[in-house]
Amino acid sequence: MAFNEAAAAQLPDSIKAAKVLTVAIPTNEPPTQFYKEGTREMTGSNPDIARLIGQALGVKVDIKVTNFDSIIPGMAAGRYDMTVASMTPTENRMKVLDFVDYLQMGNSIAVPVGNPGAITEEAALCGRRWGC
Repeated sequence: MAFNEAAAAQLPDSIKAAKVLTVAIPTNEPPTQFYKEGTREMTGSNPDIARLIGQALGVKVDIKVTNFDSIIPGMAAGRYDMTVASMTPTENRMKVLDFVDYLQMGNSIAVPVGNPGAITEEAALCGRRWGC
């Protein structure tokens, strides 16, 4: 990702001076974040997004792997500058954090070719038993 001078100019002075963005990432949850096999190096979509943000801002990204429940208190205490996580923007969380949605998810139903169960909506699953 290309350096974005306008975005970098808006960074807090502490991040500009350190040239490091400290990012809290929740513990091992593939595929969004997980350790590369045999290492303690975090990979997956969330660490990748954090690193791309760092590139755009011209700063190094220091990923801190932490428990999900400690992310918000850690940000409030100044241990982390941000998080990239699968975190729903609830009313209470929005009182203390600003959110940038980077992904929208929904539900899908996969059926065998030809849809032999005639499943056309979620309600059609009610009361059915499925064998695997």
